[in-house]
Amino acid sequence: MNIIKKINEINVYENKDKDSLILEGFGLNPAEIIEEFKKIQHLAESHIILRKKHRNTKIKIEKNRIIKELNLIKEEQDKKYNALKDKIFSTGYFEELSELNDNDLMQRMIKYNNLNVAHNLHKTTFNKTIKLIKSNDKILNEYKRELSKVNLNFKMVLALNKSIYVEDEKLYDKVCKTIGTNFSKLDSFMCNSLKENIYSCLRGDRYIQNTHKDFDKIRVPINHPEIYLCKAILSMALNNLSNQ
Repeated sequence: MNIIKKINEINVYENKDKDSLILEGFGLNPAEIIEEFKKIQHLAESHIILRKKHRNTKIKIEKNRIIKELNLIKEEQDKKYNALKDKIFSTGYFEELSELNDNDLMQRMIKYNNLNVAHNLHKTTFNKTIKLIKSNDKILNEYKRELSKVNLNFKMVLALNKSIYVEDEKLYDKVCKTIGTNFSKLDSFMCNSLKENIYSCLRGDRYIQNTHKDFDKIRVPINHPEIYLCKAILSMALNNLSNQ
C-alpha cells in the first residue's frame, strides 16, 4: 500500500541532527539559517584573504583600494550577522548566541514553552499524518486496535494533534495528562513520568514493540513523550499491515 509508505515517511520522530532540531524548535527554518551562517563565514574568509594581500602589497594606491574593500566586506558581514542575531533573538528563548552551545538548550526551551516547541517541531507532519490515517479505514482501525492495547484511543490522538496545531495550552495539558495516566495503568512498574515509563518500556522491550523499520524508536531523544508514544504506536500498526 503506497499510503503506508507515505505515512511511514512522515511518521518519524525527532531524528534530525541536534542543531536542526533546535532551530526548528525556535520556529526557524534550519536551511535558511545555515545558509546565512555560510554567507557570513564566506565574508569572514574573504576578509582574511584580503588582509594578507594588503600586508604583502607595496603599492600605496593598491593598499588604499584594498582597505576600502575590506571596510565594505566588514560592513556587509556585520549587517548579516546582526540580522541573523536579531532573527534568532526574536524567538525569545535566549539572549546570547553563545547559548546555542548549551547541551541542555532543548530542555531549557521545553521548560520555557513546551507547547510552542511541540508546535514548531510537529504541527505540520503530525497533522498531515492524522489526515492520512483518517482517509484509510484499514489503517485507522489497525491504529485504534494498537492504541487500545496501551489504554489509549484515537480521540486522544486527535485532541493532542489539535492542541499542538492551534497551540491550545489548556487542551494540551489535559490530553498529555490523560495519555500519561492511561499509559501508566498498563503495569505496576509504571510509577514515574510518561517519559521515564517509555524509556523503561524500551529497555525491557515491553508494549512498544515491532515498530516499522523506518521508525527509529531507540536513538531519538524523547522531548515530547506524548507525541513520541502516538507515533510509535502508529508505527506498530503500520508494521502490522505491511506484514499481512
